[in-house]
Amino acid sequence: MRILVSEEQYKILKEYQDVLDNILDKISAEGLDSLTHKEKTYLKQLEKTGQLGDLELPSENKKGFVIKSDIELLPDMKFTFYEANDTDIETEYYGEIEFMDRTFVGSVVTDPDGNITSVEFYDFKDNTDLMVFLEGMEPELMYFLNDVVEKLNQ
Repeated sequence: MRILVSEEQYKILKEYQDVLDNILDKISAEGLDSLTHKEKTYLKQLEKTGQLGDLELPSENKKGFVIKSDIELLPDMKFTFYEANDTDIETEYYGEIEFMDRTFVGSVVTDPDGNITSVEFYDFKDNTDLMVFLEGMEPELMYFLNDVVEKLNQ
């Protein structure tokens, strides 16, 4: 059986194959741990769907996406996503957190495995650090932010 594809379709297939080949070459040369979060997400998408897609974080098309807290101690907290920046060593998720009539702007940074390594959010009206504002509730905040990162990467 033969399948005819247009020149444009062939270029797209070739581009995806080149991306996959580059990832596999990187694994072969440097090991699985050398992959960026974006590359790992791409491979997981391929494994899950059996289809090649764009090499982008799922979060890249979620600008304005709002995630609300389901944590009892932080019932009214919500995160609004702005953008993500992915490098070989980390992914930064920029956005704002609204809680108790305040807005904190900043970022959550994760390592290549998706583990949170840094949280920096400030209310620029009075330069209040979110972590100081929520002193004693850090575990709940980290639980919420882990949920945010997971949902942005679905």
